[in-house]
Amino acid sequence: MKKLLFTILGLGAFLSVAAEDMIPMQLERALPGKEFSGKNDIKRIIGGRNQQGILTRTGEDTYEFGYCAGIGQAFGFGEAYAGYVQEEAIEIPTYMSKGWEGMKITKMFIALGYTSNKKVNLYITKDLNGEAEMLQPATLKYDAISFDSSGQGVIEQIWNEVELDEPYTIDGNPFYVGFQTQLTSGSSYPICTDYMYSDWNLGDYVGLSIGANGEMSYMHIGELYGNLCIRFEMQGEMTAQTDALPGVLFPDDMVLQGEEFSAGFTLLNIGQQMITDMDVTYTIGGEEATDVKVDLYGQGNGGVEFGKLGYVEVSGKAPEDVLGVNLPVVFTINKLIYDDEEVDFGEMLLSQMSIVPETYPRNVVAEEFTGTWCGWCPRGMVGMEYMDENYSDQGFIGIAVHYNDQMEASSYVDMVEVFSGGSFPSAVMDRSEYFDPSVESLEQLFAAYKELPTYVKVGIKALYNEESNEITATATATLAAEQTDASYAFAFVVKENKVGPYTQTNYFAGGANGEMPGWSDRGSKVSTTYDLVARYIDSGFGINNSMPSYIEGGKDYEYSVTIPVETIVNNINDTDVEIDINNCYVVAMLLNTQTGVIMNAAQVSLEGQAGVEGIMAEPVNGLYRVYNPQGIKVLETKDATLVNSLPKGIYIINGKKVVF
Repeated sequence: MKKLLFTILGLGAFLSVAAEDMIPMQLERALPGKEFSGKNDIKRIIGGRNQQGILTRTGEDTYEFGYCAGIGQAFGFGEAYAGYVQEEAIEIPTYMSKGWEGMKITKMFIALGYTSNKKVNLYITKDLNGEAEMLQPATLKYDAISFDSSGQGVIEQIWNEVELDEPYTIDGNPFYVGFQTQLTSGSSYPICTDYMYSDWNLGDYVGLSIGANGEMSYMHIGELYGNLCIRFEMQGEMTAQTDALPGVLFPDDMVLQGEEFSAGFTLLNIGQQMITDMDVTYTIGGEEATDVKVDLYGQGNGGVEFGKLGYVEVSGKAPEDVLGVNLPVVFTINKLIYDDEEVDFGEMLLSQMSIVPETYPRNVVAEEFTGTWCGWCPRGMVGMEYMDENYSDQGFIGIAVHYNDQMEASSYVDMVEVFSGGSFPSAVMDRSEYFDPSVESLEQLFAAYKELPTYVKVGIKALYNEESNEITATATATLAAEQTDASYAFAFVVKENKVGPYTQTNYFAGGANGEMPGWSDRGSKVSTTYDLVARYIDSGFGINNSMPSYIEGGKDYEYSVTIPVETIVNNINDTDVEIDINNCYVVAMLLNTQTGVIMNAAQVSLEGQAGVEGIMAEPVNGLYRVYNPQGIKVLETKDATLVNSLPKGIYIINGKKVVF
């Protein structure tokens, strides 16, 4: 709200400390302060939830509205944002405000986390970057969070109720309801959400000024952190009798030809009659519309009551004559069905679905963000080493990405800043889910991700050439079905075991912060070697043009890179580093360049390849004579492609050792 910035009066301070599960997490903050960019700048405390209706009738012609279903967690910003202006606002779109035209907003309900300063400006506006139509300074009284003597945060369902000096009349146009305050140094968690992630792609915005007096930068946080704890009371006659707001459609990502599939979406009843059923049809890939079975789960008897959020599950069968990746899916809600009438609705929900003839095993990539300076990071080291020891033969691919220490690889720094959130240790699974890399979290997430089917198969071959001092890696990707608008790219990672020794800071020394296997009985500074260390990545967000935009189903697509070892060495902080090829692995990852997610991956060891001269020895008299290490001939041919297709292993080809 540009016109509101100068009205802030003597506001107090807040700073946040990262927390999870209501207990302060053991994290280090390392990234420098930067402009507000969204989820990476936010820390939280999480608590229980108390369900509330989104739209609730509280009296005759009196209603309470808010997306928040109860206080579930609290956020705050760090010292780098002292002096900035912060805003929180919820959006009321046209299809809601039309049914409330003429009603008056009389009260606002605000939940604050924990803050020593409670002076705010309440506002209602048509434009977040425009002038406020209602502006009212207020001093709030209550925090939703308290801390016990051990530092554990406890969240209570405590709201601040403020009666407006002048009621605001809803005119049927979209509007925002919110408040703003100013950040200074201190300790607080001012932003509260319900920890129930929204799928409407509207509703909840957090704004932060760029600098102390700059324009606001807004972020929609609903799908990341849940709904903001802002509600309001309105009075008057509500005109909408039969209307609903469907959420985003979530179908099965992938289904086999001719097999059953399911899809679901939320449904908010914003009309006053109970929805008991609906008529829904679907099309996949432009095929003829087909009826689906509908199961409606409401919060009332026999349907979704006024102001309540229901869940709609639909099921159908994939066509037997259609194949393709990311085919367009359209579900049409033709009619809403009430107790005594059917109402034409016609709302279309759009998504995508892949129909394939087969699926492939999935390998799962965990990138852990760590550093020798980070005293909590032995927790991540223990987790990653445990997973590598127990699950690497089942598809676990671990990569330890160091930051701001001697093992930092400059080629990986951008990924640290995007995915770590500035917290160490932390990790991301398949570039899809951010988590704490404890043994328990790693094991649970790996099991869940491993079960997810994929339509992409990835393979890799790699060879070290001692003469040129280069690593050549060739990745192969195969899709189970055709895709005409593909957006994929390969990335290659070189990682190394037995790196060091370097000195690791250890906050678990002497068991001071709980038991940590292999670290509680050691000192606060430990000289140790490191495994799974990321040495180089090409390229972190995928190599341009490494995969075509049209992909034929079942066809292998190859892409090769040659990485000089000198390039790897020059991108590592330690200027005296030496790479031991026999301890190195090469990882190939196929990325979806639209979402950034890793579709599948593969890794291969370079062990035993020091001294190997090339992928292929030269033919002798036109022949390739191939022996295994035991001296048994396995192949004699003039066809080089047959040699290149040999299973992975070590061979003697025309007297020279070659590793596939």
